[in-house]
Amino acid sequence: MQEHSTLAHPVVAQTLPEQDAPITGAAPDRFERPFPALTSAQRLYLEINGYVVVPGVLSGDECGQLNEALQKLKHDLIATGDPQHTRVRGAVAHKFLPHHIYMTPLLTAAPVLAAYATHPRVVGMAEELIGGEARLVEFNAHINSCDPEAGTAVEQRFPFHTGMDVPFGSHTENGLYHCLLVKALTNLTDLRPDDGGTVVVAGSHKIPLTPQQMAEIAYADRSLIDSRHQPSSQRQRARHHRGRLRKQDAANVEPAVRCRI
Repeated sequence: MQEHSTLAHPVVAQTLPEQDAPITGAAPDRFERPFPALTSAQRLYLEINGYVVVPGVLSGDECGQLNEALQKLKHDLIATGDPQHTRVRGAVAHKFLPHHIYMTPLLTAAPVLAAYATHPRVVGMAEELIGGEARLVEFNAHINSCDPEAGTAVEQRFPFHTGMDVPFGSHTENGLYHCLLVKALTNLTDLRPDDGGTVVVAGSHKIPLTPQQMAEIAYADRSLIDSRHQPSSQRQRARHHRGRLRKQDAANVEPAVRCRI
C-alpha cells in the first residue's frame, strides 16, 4: 500500500459534513489539543530517527469505522465505472489497479474521515513537531493486496522519496527539531512483516543529500533501512517530518488486504 497522505490540520476544527454550525451567535468552542502530545521518550526517538510509532491513538472500533468508510468509498468509486475521473463525495481514485486503489482527497468523503483529520491527539502531535499551527495539505488512503507481478527478491529496492530540502523545511527551536511537513500514517488493518511495511532510512531527515545518494548508501548497508509493522488495534502513528527518505511500503507478498490512511 502506498501512502502519500500527509496529516496536519487547521487549529480550528472544521464542521463535519452532517453537523450544523452553531447559530446562537456565541463564540465557537476552542479546539483543544494536548500538549505535549508526545512523551519525552517519543520526542527523543523522533528527534533521532525522524519518525516515531505511537500505539493506541485510535481504538480498534475507531479503526474499524474508518476502514468501513473507506471500503464503502472504494465500492462507490468503482460503481461509477470510471473511478479515476468521477468524484464521489469529493474523492477520486488517484491510482486504480486490480490490487491497489489510492483515494484522495478524503475530507468530505465521510463524517468519520473528517473526524479523523481533526482528531485532537493527531493534530497535537503534528503541531508539536511543526512548532506552530498545522494545516491539512493532503488527505488520502490506500487499500491494497499483493501485487501479482511483484517479485520476492531479498534485495528489494524501494521507491524512496523525500519532502522539502532540509535547510528550507526544518529548523531548531529550544534545542528541538521542527519541520514544516508532517506525515501521519495509520494502519487500519493488521500489518505483518510479510505484508510490506512502511520503510524509512532513519536519521535521513537531517542529512541534505539527494534521494538517490541516500538510497545508494542505504542499499550498501541495509541495516540503515527500518521497516515498521504493527497491528491495527495499536493505531500506529508514524510521523515523518519534513521529508527525508521514506518509501511507501515494502513488497506485500501475501494475499492479505491492507488498509491505511
